[in-house]
Amino acid sequence: NESFTLAVQIYGNTRDTFECAVGTSEKELTRTALERSNVKKWIDDQNIAKTIYIKERLLNIVIA
Repeated sequence: NESFTLAVQIYGNTRDTFECAVGTSEKELTRTALERSNVKKWIDDQNIAKTIYIKERLLNIVIA
C-alpha cells in the first residue's frame, strides 16, 4: 500500500483526515496539516505547544 489516511487531532478530538504517501516525513505532514482549513479554524492564531506523531496513523496538535 502506497498511501495511508492520517487523522489530525486537536483538543483530543479528530478534526480532519487526509491521504498521505507512505514515507512522508513528520515535518512535512505537520506542515500539510497546519495548512488545511479544518485545522486552521481550530488553531486560530493560538500557540502550538507541541505535536505528537504516531507513524502513519495520527497527528495530535497540542495548543498552549
